[in-house]
Amino acid sequence: MGVQERTLSGEEVGALDQLATDYRGLSVADLSALYVASVEKYILLTDDGNLRKVTQSKRVQCHGTLWLLEALVRQAQMTPQEACKALENMMNRGARFPHSEVSSLRRRWQCP
Repeated sequence: MGVQERTLSGEEVGALDQLATDYRGLSVADLSALYVASVEKYILLTDDGNLRKVTQSKRVQCHGTLWLLEALVRQAQMTPQEACKALENMMNRGARFPHSEVSSLRRRWQCP
């Protein structure tokens, strides 16, 4: 489905050390994702607010879960009903999304 593992070289791990100095609030996993997205020009998928702010300053394209669900529906990889159910399941498990965006998607997908 397009997901690939990416190993970092020793030099790249060194670059992570610099990022860790610049962005102390991010985990090693977040820094690694940021680094790879930046170098490879990938879209970074995250709902973490701190990481999203950093992506803006690093000019890394970043989107979250709601964007991904919407893209899956738009590309007919998921039906609107499946997206409604997935969104409901995530929210029942404690996911927090902007209320206005959730309401808009629920109307568009005609969720119950």
